Amino acid sequence: MIRIDVVYGGHPYSVVVDDPEALKAQVLDAVSGGTPFWLTVNEGAGTLKPTDVLISTGVAVSLSVIDVG
Repeated sequence: MIRIDVVYGGHPYSVVVDDPEALKAQVLDAVSGGTPFWLTVNEGAGTLKPTDVLISTGVAVSLSVIDVG
């Protein structure tokens, strides 16, 4: 599993995925005018709260891939 730190609209979140390249491709497609999608991310530290964020054109989002082995 790979953890990805996500900054969405200036707010930090995280998500754990099997294939970070697939997520990066999906985000790139959505922000480049493709199909928007809801990404379920974790908010907070310690006790995480699942939160859905809409990935689409015009949204400020960055991904930082962290291998948690």
